[in-house]
Amino acid sequence: MIKTTQMSQTEPELSFFLPAAILMVWLAALLSVFLPGVIVPILLAVPIVVALA
Repeated sequence: MIKTTQMSQTEPELSFFLPAAILMVWLAALLSVFLPGVIVPILLAVPIVVALA
């Protein structure tokens, strides 16, 4: 019972986290082209977001 509830909880998180991570990387790449100074705070924020997720 506990394992099935954990699986059902992690699947929506992964389905939400993967597109969000891809979107963050894409936005970071675009920002690094136009504003190179912006990518540093984004890279610093990624581990925080992963830790909170």
